[in-house]
Amino acid sequence: MQLHKLNLTPREQRVLESMGITTVEQVALSTRYDLGFGKSRGDAIITRARNVLAYENIKGIDVGEDRVVVVLVNPSEAVVTSVKDVLGVLWTKLDVALEDAELSISLPKKT
Repeated sequence: MQLHKLNLTPREQRVLESMGITTVEQVALSTRYDLGFGKSRGDAIITRARNVLAYENIKGIDVGEDRVVVVLVNPSEAVVTSVKDVLGVLWTKLDVALEDAELSISLPKKT
């Protein structure tokens, strides 16, 4: 997916392209340090990229008692990372598994 989907300023787009970053997927897999815009702006651009990828690639969501299954259009690394981040499970210890185009998130048992 092309960078124009992120509504970057012309300067931001030029900076990314000069570093060889030409797709939303590359931005989504980057860290704030990779982008060179500083913590706040770098985080904002990465968040926007992940939101766009999640929005464009979630086909459906099934919420069960013990797990959530997210059906993806394109289960690439960038999309899976983006969906995990958007759902708030990227940095958790929840059991998350990808099989075919389904991302399965096991929920903690209620006590």
